[in-house]
Amino acid sequence: NETAKPEKEKIAEANQAAPEPAVEYAPVPLSAKWVRDMLPRYRDIMWSDPTPENVKAYFLLQRFAIDRSQKVAEVAQQVTL
Repeated sequence: NETAKPEKEKIAEANQAAPEPAVEYAPVPLSAKWVRDMLPRYRDIMWSDPTPENVKAYFLLQRFAIDRSQKVAEVAQQVTL
């Protein structure tokens, strides 16, 4: 026969066995993940409500993404030649 464990021991064991909860952090603004996540959102906002501010915001973010891609391509070319 197994002896019953005190309630405190059961709780301590359960706490040790429980995995850490997954914590989601917001991506750093203008990071690759942030741009991947936000560019479609900015596009949808612009499409749904084409105010000058929304259109400008989308095209500024798109220009940033293009410029960053160009920089990556230039550096890639330097290191692979």
